[in-house]
Amino acid sequence: MHPDTPWRGLGGWFAVGVLLAAYTVSFLDRQLLTLLVQPIKADLGLSDTQIGILQGPAFALFYATMGLPLGWLADRVNRVHLMAVAIAFWSLMTFLCGFATDYTHLLLARFGVGFGEAALVPAAVSLLAELFKPERRALPVSVFTCGLAVGSGLALMLGGSFIAFAEQGAAELPLVGEFLAAQSPWQVVFILAGLTGLPVALVMLCLAEPRTDVVVTSGPPLSAVWQHLRGQRDYFQPLLLSMAALFVVTTSLSAWLPSVLIRDFGWTAIATGGALGPVILFGALIGNLAGGTAATWLAARGRTEATLLTMFIGASVMVPAAILTSAAASPEWLLGIAAVLYLAMAATFGVASLAFVEVTPAQLRGQIVAIYLLFANLLGLMLGPTAVGVFTDSGIPLLAPVGHALALVMVLAGLPGLWWLWRALQRRAAVTVGVAMLGVVMVLGGWTAPVASAAGEASPSARATLEIREPWLRSSPPGVPVGAGYLTIINRGTAADELLGAATPRALMVQVHETRMEQGVMRMRELERLAIAAGAQIALAPGGAHLMLTGLNESLRVGEKVPITLRFARGGEKTVIFEVREPR
Repeated sequence: MHPDTPWRGLGGWFAVGVLLAAYTVSFLDRQLLTLLVQPIKADLGLSDTQIGILQGPAFALFYATMGLPLGWLADRVNRVHLMAVAIAFWSLMTFLCGFATDYTHLLLARFGVGFGEAALVPAAVSLLAELFKPERRALPVSVFTCGLAVGSGLALMLGGSFIAFAEQGAAELPLVGEFLAAQSPWQVVFILAGLTGLPVALVMLCLAEPRTDVVVTSGPPLSAVWQHLRGQRDYFQPLLLSMAALFVVTTSLSAWLPSVLIRDFGWTAIATGGALGPVILFGALIGNLAGGTAATWLAARGRTEATLLTMFIGASVMVPAAILTSAAASPEWLLGIAAVLYLAMAATFGVASLAFVEVTPAQLRGQIVAIYLLFANLLGLMLGPTAVGVFTDSGIPLLAPVGHALALVMVLAGLPGLWWLWRALQRRAAVTVGVAMLGVVMVLGGWTAPVASAAGEASPSARATLEIREPWLRSSPPGVPVGAGYLTIINRGTAADELLGAATPRALMVQVHETRMEQGVMRMRELERLAIAAGAQIALAPGGAHLMLTGLNESLRVGEKVPITLRFARGGEKTVIFEVREPR
């Protein structure tokens, strides 16, 4: 998309509002079941394990597996139309949940809800990434993700109101009152919830698709996605594992925390929705906005790991708070813990999709986000809610209370998730945290000499010998998919080094190229490595060696700051900010 498009600014924020409404409706339809566990169990004769399957695998099976093909479609078709159709479809499936008369019918309807909702996030995040500049994306993406908080809170608040209406006022409605009065209250709740999504689908059609060249046959092949994942597997692997484990935490809480108040403390469903709903709504809203603001503030100050650092801080609060749900001695304490828990949860996941988007070219974003959702939801939704149900049905007295079973899942999933997120942060950070930790261990343990000997050429002192000067990129006109970067590298150490390659979130690939005259013809060839002798100075300049950026996701505009991570044989990785300039 051209950077001067009118979609930037207020138009982009209107799109954020519509997408927020869509995400809110999706979580409203998804989470209503948590408040209806007891009446559904009573009417259909279900066990906790079957309820866990309805909340987890029944939804996740299609939500996770269909995310990738629908993300692939989002990279190729009109995303606005795709999302409008998806909203209408999952709303219809929620409506049909209200007509289920046995477990199988309810299971099939939940399959449909998951299928429809799988299209929203990949298309929405891909759209937002084009509507806002890279350094401004964290807050709008986080505001969009507020739909999780708003939907979860409204599912409890409106769910309680819907239940009260179904029990007391549904029969008085004209035309449909007699029909609704003949249904169970939980069925009326699903019918009313399904109807709320249709207006949002119509409003979605008011948005315009910023891409002007959308055709079904366009877009990169799936092989390019796997190549991108493999190329940065040291970053994507721990991040995906972390998200999957932390999704187990969040899905378990969303599915069973209301039941802690209802079954362990004896509250009614209406009282639970009225108390827990606002706590989740406002706590998570504050967390989403705080997380997006923090990530934006850190990014503006040159922190390339701003998103992951924000996520790690949030997760460091979320996991202990989740474990403490079992220690609440009263409903009031549980609500207090839930406020902190959902604030931290929102700060963690509010910018999570951005952690994948910001290292991915525009052509692949829908599919990469879909892979993230596939992996995280397949494990998180399949394991989390079901595991709690299995534990409560196990016959072990200690796990009979829902809070105890929930806390066990928090420990088993939360602690590994936090560790993997720390590993991803180490990989993303401009300065490797592991090097600093190793230094502390060496000082405390007196291991300086043995470790330095074993480290050899990869010692921290070798990394400190390289100096980067005058990094800049040549500006590029709209539509041109390649760019060129230049800089000067000074090796102030006593050992030679080599530039092996580079990477940036603004391009699909960065290579070191050399331009030279051969037989009267100017030719360009890729250099696998560029040697930098001890004490030498190497200039990558127009007409000689340079960085070639291929597959730009946006044109390079004069004055823009672009992070590029350089990879050296001895010096490791160095993230450098390149300024875009007019050709000299």
